[in-house]
Amino acid sequence: MKLILTKGDPKHTTLLDDEGREAYKITTLKKFARPDATTIGRRNAPHPLPSEAATSTQPQQEDSEEQDEEFSEIARIYWRRVNPTELIFKGQKIILKEVMASIGFLNRDRQFIGPNGVAYIWKIPSRGHLELYVDDESKTEVAALHGASKGVRNQKHPAFLEIQPAGLHMVDLIVVTMVYVEYIRVSRERANRYDPTAHAMYKWLMS
Repeated sequence: MKLILTKGDPKHTTLLDDEGREAYKITTLKKFARPDATTIGRRNAPHPLPSEAATSTQPQQEDSEEQDEEFSEIARIYWRRVNPTELIFKGQKIILKEVMASIGFLNRDRQFIGPNGVAYIWKIPSRGHLELYVDDESKTEVAALHGASKGVRNQKHPAFLEIQPAGLHMVDLIVVTMVYVEYIRVSRERANRYDPTAHAMYKWLMS
């Protein structure tokens, strides 16, 4: 499965399927004195996604922003600057750093347990694209987020999320965790450019 990103910002983008239909919408609201809230919505049935997505439970909403009637909210991320970042997914409030542990060299990568009890790792490289794989000896590839190409060295294409058969049972979860880890990667990249604001954000995300 391939989902094409219409924008490079993980907090503001739409994911399209192979036929150009909108599958997921990711939007972020900024409110004074309140944490940014990223909403991840999935197109209501009929839609092009596997049956796992259709049976997901819509989370309880803490805010009452008007939603696109064609999409159902599946998750919401509250990017808190003092307290840990929170995820609301399938009706449960989750502290992201507790369920997506920092591991690997310099704690760059993130590990989580899937709905099948299997451990997965999002590889967040200093260069290159994000990779999700099974955390065992097989290192089975589950998904990868490929950045956009301007066509200088390779064929021109937009950024896209590629999900392998091993991940089709948890498409929603892959999309949600991708938003989180891609934002970490982008923040790290900006921090490497000596942006003081981005560096502070990166240190906060890594804490």
